[in-house]
Amino acid sequence: MSKALAGNSPGSQDPERLEILERQNRELVARLAEVTAAAALNDEVRRKTQEREVVLLQTTSLAQLIDLLQSGLRKSFHLDAVSLILLDPHHEMRHLLIGESASTGTRGVQFVDSMFAVAPQLANLERPWFGPFKEAEYALMLPQARPVASVALVPLRRG
Repeated sequence: MSKALAGNSPGSQDPERLEILERQNRELVARLAEVTAAAALNDEVRRKTQEREVVLLQTTSLAQLIDLLQSGLRKSFHLDAVSLILLDPHHEMRHLLIGESASTGTRGVQFVDSMFAVAPQLANLERPWFGPFKEAEYALMLPQARPVASVALVPLRRG
């Protein structure tokens, strides 16, 4: 029995088995590094999102809220372009903004009566979506002069 135990001790493993264990260890260490990096990135995104939420909650006007949605997202996440499309079929938001003196916050905002007018395929978008920019599909949504490589769409629902 002592012979069997001695054969299972770490120092007496055959070289092939040790090589396999060392390779598995390296793979696990590499995977742990990947997961740790992903967790750090997720934490950074969460932190930035929380900061954005606090700033948005402190706004004092609709125009300021709209401006901060656009400029804040662009700055916080280093985005090339941000387009805000507001579904306003009864022109309620447009009427609210008429009464505000600062209309600069609404630059770059598209008010639409129907999402079908801008992007029929996105009218029923329920969850965030990320993918490549296809001019034929997104040109009306992002009428920027600079080229765009990818698109993130985030529906913000009221109520």
